[in-house]
Formats: sequence, C-alpha cells, structure tokens
Amino acid sequence: MKFFITILFLLFFSLTSQAVLKTYEPWLGNQKMLVLLLAWDNEKPVLTSMQVYDTIFKDSLSLASYFNENSQGQFNISGETTSWNSLDQSWPGTDCEPNLVAESAKDVLKQNPENIDFTEYDSNQDGKIDHLLVIHSASVNGGQDNDCYSSGQLNSIANTNYISALTMDGGSKVPIGMILFHGAMRYYGFSSYYGMPSYGNYGIGMWGMMGLGTWGTHNLISREDIYRYPSHFRPRAKAELKWAEPILITESKSNLKITPIETGGHIYQTHFIGNAGSYNFLLEYRSEEGFSKGHPGHGLIIWDYWGGNSSSRNNVVEANGASD
Repeated sequence: MKFFITILFLLFFSLTSQAVLKTYEPWLGNQKMLVLLLAWDNEKPVLTSMQVYDTIFKDSLSLASYFNENSQGQFNISGETTSWNSLDQSWPGTDCEPNLVAESAKDVLKQNPENIDFTEYDSNQDGKIDHLLVIHSASVNGGQDNDCYSSGQLNSIANTNYISALTMDGGSKVPIGMILFHGAMRYYGFSSYYGMPSYGNYGIGMWGMMGLGTWGTHNLISREDIYRYPSHFRPRAKAELKWAEPILITESKSNLKITPIETGGHIYQTHFIGNAGSYNFLLEYRSEEGFSKGHPGHGLIIWDYWGGNSSSRNNVVEANGASD
C-alpha cells in the first residue's frame, strides 16, 4: 500500500511539474501567430495580404525580427497571414471599436473559410492560439485607450490578442509600434514614458519603445513610416521581459567593452552613491544596426532609474545635464 501511494505521489508530482513547465509566457520562447485580416465593405485595404505578411514575418525589419532583435533570440514568432476576409458591414468611422472587430473576427474564425488548422498555432498545447493579431482595413487616429487594441471577447480563443487598424494617423504601413506598445501595456503592465511634450518634456524621447520611440527612431520620420520602425525597449523593460539580465559592475573597471545591443551585446548595471543620494545606472550601446539604424546618433546610452520595476523612474542621462 505504501509503495502504491508513493507511485501516485510521483505521478502527481510529474504531472504538476509538466503543468508548471507549460506556464504561458506571452513574449518568451518560440511561438506562433495567426494574422487575421478583415475588410470592411466601406474601407478597402490599401495593402495586400502579402505586404502585411512581409511586415509581420518576412522583412528584415518585420515584427518578428523586432522581437528577435530586442530579445536576443529569447522570443521568436512565426506564422501566417490570411487573405482579406470581406465583411458585410461598414466601419462606423470611429477610432475605437474593439468589440465590433472582435465579433467580426470570431464570426470569420468560426466559418474558417480557409480551413485553418488552429492546432498549428498552439505551441504549448493548451487549446488556444498563442497570438492572434486581428488587422482590419480601416485607417484611424492613434492615441486611444489601451482597450481599443485587444478584446476580452477573444480571450477564449487566443492567449494573447492584438487588434490593429491597417494604417494609423495618416501612415501607409502596418503600425507595429502601436501593436507593441499596447501589447506591453496589456500583458506586462508597462507604463508610458511620453513625458509632457506640450511643456517641453519629452520623457525618454525616441530612445525607448514606451516613449516617443513608438512612432520611430527620429523626429524627421516621414508620415508614411509612422509607427512602422519603432525604437528598442528600454534596458529595464528588457530585463522584466526576461530578454536580458544586466551585468552588475561591483568594482572599478578600465577598458570595459560594451558591444551593440542590436547584435547580442550586454546591458551593464552600476550603483553610485553621491551627495544627492543613491543612483542606479544601466548602460547599453546602440549601433547603426537593425531597428536602431534611424537614430540621429549612436553610441553609449546611460539610463538612470529608481526602484526595481518598469513603473519607476526611467530617464536617459543627457550630456547637457538637462531632463527634457
């Protein structure tokens, strides 16, 4: 009897361990994404299905390559894009209709006109699509509430879901910056670091994804490219996403070589106690590679942060000592 109980315990422990191993991490590992395209009868798509596919999966600066570059290979997505699914309804002309989009998406997925094998998009075998990106053919203005970019109605279908208009704010390309921005807010609780531009404070500027870097990497981007080539996430955000582990410098060093973050370089952390108090700094090197190519300058970036999470203060240390 004792032997039988031991076997049951070991079996329970084994099953429990497997369940723990399969705990879903939204932006870690190798995962699958299904991109569902919806075309309103009064908003004809300005991009083809193949152009959307290239933007999400194939281009050298695709959404997939953004995740791979930022995570240094810790998170990779692959998948397919559907054809444009024509809807028998009109876009109401507003900037936020997540429930309408979700209901339309559910109807199309139920009908499954392309006979999609949904199990191919379930890498952890939990009965749900890993990532469902629903892109509809409307062009809208950005800046609306986070709830506009996903819907609870799709939670039973996909572990993570994203809703995006085909173009935003007059751009002519898929706004992957906004998809990333609101995905990070929804699934990781990240805060925005826009600052208050109307008062001359630009937060972290265009150096970070959760700041003006959502738009792009410099302030002279063309209207058509808005949201298409976003900046990297901040070092602290990458640490929270488990994409990087800063190396703590505990003693004075000379000739420390910091290599480009875009090609696998490390993030360094140092602690400093001065007359004004205690400071933590994160150091990274931004090069002309990948998604950082468009920055107006390249080299060492020093981040000053307080506290231990992404909601704490995170500032770029400016060479002139300002905080604008």
